[in-house]
Amino acid sequence: MARRRHKKKHQDNQAPKEAAPETEVIVAEKAIRPTAERFARGQWHRASRSGPVVDLCHDMIAALHTEGDISYAQEQNARLFQEVRAAWLGELALSGYRSCLDIGATGYDATDGNPAAIKSHDAMKRRLGVVRYLYIATEVEKGSHQVPASLETLRRALDAIGG
Repeated sequence: MARRRHKKKHQDNQAPKEAAPETEVIVAEKAIRPTAERFARGQWHRASRSGPVVDLCHDMIAALHTEGDISYAQEQNARLFQEVRAAWLGELALSGYRSCLDIGATGYDATDGNPAAIKSHDAMKRRLGVVRYLYIATEVEKGSHQVPASLETLRRALDAIGG
């Protein structure tokens, strides 16, 4: 008898199962284009009449190159710096933001990772020196509407990446 009451009580406390929410699929009838404000701020390129519109000045480095303030080689050196630094940051295994309520396991990686990424980053940092390295790291993260602290210093630092 007590067993039946316990079983019945347990069934009453369970929440009713809800059906999975229906997802609505939205199909765009026309291509999504930048707003008029965004269109006025950037320099845009469209490969074909129906093709996508691409912002050529998506960050400060691209804006400086488009305006002719830095050369193509300097822009490519900045992109190389961004790639090497991103690969290095990926190897640090920083978890980023986690809620204090998140008690899930972060995982364990028994591999050595990518030693080539760490080696190329350390070689670049030694070649540039700490001051130039930190200066470039700060400058390449700026948005298209920002300006470098010193254009001449940025040019010299980007030239140093190439050797």
